[in-house]
Amino acid sequence: MANAVPQILSSMPEQYSEDIAQKLKIRADIVPQKLSNLNELYITPTEGLIYSMILIDPNAFQDIPTSSVFVDKLAAEESVSVMPAEVYLSTNGFRIVLCNSIMW
Repeated sequence: MANAVPQILSSMPEQYSEDIAQKLKIRADIVPQKLSNLNELYITPTEGLIYSMILIDPNAFQDIPTSSVFVDKLAAEESVSVMPAEVYLSTNGFRIVLCNSIMW
């Protein structure tokens, strides 16, 4: 299986990679715009990645002690599923994936 990966990647049209990169850039640019009015959240800039890390001001939510709790509440209240920073050996944040369709 691992031997097939280089062959698969080398046979992809260059335009395909360029299209994917452009779609990721569009999504990466949208997220900061959508979060710009929320002082409690800060997006870490990304370039060429399929995900972004959103940082949470730890002093902003007195009833939410960890990003794991924040993520649980976000899922329960807004039906939004993201990964807490603790999964990535970090704190005070969550990761979002930029591959989803643009629905805004």
